[in-house]
Amino acid sequence: MKVHSILFTAVLGCALFTQITMGAPLSGTAPNGVKIQLAIPEGTTFYLGDPLVVTLKVGNASGNSFSFILPSAERFAYKTILFHIIAPDQTEFREIESLGIYDGPMKIMSPPRALRLVTVPSGKETEFNFVLDYDCPVLTRRRWLFPVSGEYKVKASLLVPEQFAGGAEEVAVGTSMVTIESETLAIRVAPPPNKQDKEAYKELRMLKYDFLVYAPDQFDPEKHSGAISEIGSFVKRHTDSRYADYASFFVGYARFVEDERGKNREGMQKGFDECQRIMSTKALPLAFRTKAETLYSQMLARLSPKSGSR
Repeated sequence: MKVHSILFTAVLGCALFTQITMGAPLSGTAPNGVKIQLAIPEGTTFYLGDPLVVTLKVGNASGNSFSFILPSAERFAYKTILFHIIAPDQTEFREIESLGIYDGPMKIMSPPRALRLVTVPSGKETEFNFVLDYDCPVLTRRRWLFPVSGEYKVKASLLVPEQFAGGAEEVAVGTSMVTIESETLAIRVAPPPNKQDKEAYKELRMLKYDFLVYAPDQFDPEKHSGAISEIGSFVKRHTDSRYADYASFFVGYARFVEDERGKNREGMQKGFDECQRIMSTKALPLAFRTKAETLYSQMLARLSPKSGSR
């Protein structure tokens, strides 16, 4: 089995649920024997404000190979997976953009000339991991994907080219596609478990820079000049809440970035040490840890004496 980790580097993993712009794909059905499922880690309790890690599993018992477009949600790129979420109040989230498209330094990217294919031989299966937490449809209106407690229903749609050459590893952009949906996954999101977490969550939702708590990599010292102060104050007021670790990791990372620009290596080390402290927290939810580990590794590399920019 192959497992692919798809890390959302756009804000809050920014669930990145946007259809690609090659024309609206028609709806199709999976071949007999092909099963597309979503799953979450067994025994995991998700609370409001926790990012969710979802595994997309594609199993093939059809007797023939099954190919689809590599599901991707990279910033400034074609989105080749579409998620569909139905909230407890029946509100639906279908096409969710990456904040990076609106808030990043680049508005338009040249489209790729080809899209990669994933081929699953008969009798095999493959997996892809995604982190879901935030919807950023426009710059001025950010929306939490899981804003209330209760049961959410989640589906994912893969893109499958209608025709392509046998053995092909990619298809041209503009190729006619159909979408094939996964089975529906029910996810229960619990309210914050205690009074201090409820108070912290309520305040977190009101922060101007709440989205940076979940995607520190989006921090820009010039554009988000008040973020460290705002989120640092939140940490001080809610040190013992479950959300303090998320916020503390951002503060450490943001200080690292700020001091990196100022070539203050001592400050960079302090920011790194704070992130390292958070990474040692055993209770850190898997979805947040998945994102944090990537940034942690990047910071470690940038601190290395071999780094030419230092």
